[in-house]
Amino acid sequence: MTYKPQRRQAFGPPTTTWILPAIYFVLSLAFLATVMLGQMMPSNSWLFRYIVEGDEHRILGARALSLIMFGGGVAALIRTGMRGVIIHPDGIEARYVIGFGWPKVKNCTWMEIDKLVLDRGHVMLYLWDGSLFGLPDVFDKAGLAHVLERVAAARAIPLRGGSGRNFDEEE
Repeated sequence: MTYKPQRRQAFGPPTTTWILPAIYFVLSLAFLATVMLGQMMPSNSWLFRYIVEGDEHRILGARALSLIMFGGGVAALIRTGMRGVIIHPDGIEARYVIGFGWPKVKNCTWMEIDKLVLDRGHVMLYLWDGSLFGLPDVFDKAGLAHVLERVAAARAIPLRGGSGRNFDEEE
C-alpha cells in the first residue's frame, strides 16, 4: 500500500505578493469613505460641492467610480489569494495567476513524479514524461518542503536537496 497524506494542506502565496493588492484595496476603501463622507457633509462645504455638485458635469460620477474602485480592490485581494500550492492525498495542485487575472491550475498525481528537487526554497518536479515543473513560491516554504520530504520518503520518490536526506545523489 502506498502512502497518501491524510488531508489537504494549502500553502498560500508569500507576503510580498499581498503588498500591492493590499495597498490598492486600502486606497479604494479610503476613496469610497471620502465619497460617502462628502455626501453627508453640509451643502456649503468644498467636499460636498466637489463630489455631489461636481458630478453634474462628469461622465462617470464619484459614487460610481468609488464603487468600481472598491470592487477592483476586493477582486485584487481575491485574485492574489488564488495563488499557491495544495497538497492532497492524490497529488499536488499548483495555482498560478497569469495575465489579466486569468487563473491557471496544474495538477499532477504522485505517480507522475519521477524526482523532487528542493533547492533554496524552490521546488521542482521532474515528471514521468521528461518535463520539468516548478511549483510557485509559497509563504511557508519550510512547511511545504517538510511535507514533500515525508511524501517522497514514504512513496520512494527520489529527492535532491531538502533537510539533509538525499535519496538520489546523481545529477
